Amino acid sequence: MLKEHVNGFQNIGSLNDFRNFHRDMKCYIHERDGKGSSFDYVVDSNGSLSKAIWADGIARRNYSVFGDGVSFDPTYTTNKYDMTFTPFSGVDHHKRSVTFCGALVAHEDTESFQWVFSRFLAAMGGKEPKYIITDQDPGILNVVPLVFKTTRHRYCMWHIMNKVPSKYGVTRDDYSEFLKKLNAIIWDEDIEAAEFDAK
Repeated sequence: MLKEHVNGFQNIGSLNDFRNFHRDMKCYIHERDGKGSSFDYVVDSNGSLSKAIWADGIARRNYSVFGDGVSFDPTYTTNKYDMTFTPFSGVDHHKRSVTFCGALVAHEDTESFQWVFSRFLAAMGGKEPKYIITDQDPGILNVVPLVFKTTRHRYCMWHIMNKVPSKYGVTRDDYSEFLKKLNAIIWDEDIEAAEFDAK
């Protein structure tokens, strides 16, 4: 926002100018449409943004209603700044995707994910989701139980299914038939746990 306000990064100035703008913006937003918003960031020793997180009032309200299940997906990398965009999203009562919160991280490591998860939890008033779905990133696996004490952690089905060819072997004669049977089991919405395990 500051870049747009001063017509380019070259005009931003010092870190103090950025902090002053942030302070002034928070004061301006306080009584206006930013009511209920949450925002935090970390600048590294070089003065570069290393982590940021935000959730507006609507996203936070959506979380209070639809936040039982949360998907955290750190697979979107920005081109210009080489930071990873990591949305927290869920599903509403019409089975549409809703975003609860967004974050940017410069490094996909344990420290960054712990910061993001902690700030997410704070932005959502400390209410933990019943479950969180993530990829199998080691940095995430270590952090989920540290931050979320009651949340069940599950892996993203898309990431699991992407590994099937390499795990089973696409060159096997029965691969097509195996994949057809596996998909019929996995994507069956009505299957009970015991039947799933048996199949």
